[in-house]
Amino acid sequence: VQHLTKAVKEVAEGSLDTVVPGTDRTDEIGELAQKTEVFRQNALKMEEMSKEQKKAAEKMAELSDEREKSAQREIELAKEKEQSDLEAKEMRDEMMRNLGASFGEVVRAARNGNFKNRINAQFDDQILMELSENINQLMSAVDDGLSQTGAVLSRVAEGDLTHRMEGEFK
Repeated sequence: VQHLTKAVKEVAEGSLDTVVPGTDRTDEIGELAQKTEVFRQNALKMEEMSKEQKKAAEKMAELSDEREKSAQREIELAKEKEQSDLEAKEMRDEMMRNLGASFGEVVRAARNGNFKNRINAQFDDQILMELSENINQLMSAVDDGLSQTGAVLSRVAEGDLTHRMEGEFK
């Protein structure tokens, strides 16, 4: 009875590794020992379940942390993309300002009869480079045609009708 009382007390205080004596008995002491063992086994199961719940909570916290880190990284990537897009827009805007300024100079000079100016700006954009080259070719064609026409007209003014324009003019 003393050993069983000590075991009951230890189990009640949480010492679940205590061996409950007398569980093999068939009398009232054995019945008390068996009930104490059931109590001990249930407490062990509760402890195990508590450990599993703690592990599950830790796992959930880890997953939450991972999700938070993933979300944070997505936010960072979105900010980086936004910054990159802004820089690309600023670069494109700068190219367009340079293109506008270069075109403006060439057109102003052409309106004043000077077809020698060319667009000298360089662009990272292939389409803008092709557009600049096309304008430069147009200015060259007009300049060549007008220069040769001027030379022939100058000769005609001197009375020389033998000088001819050479080249293909459209």
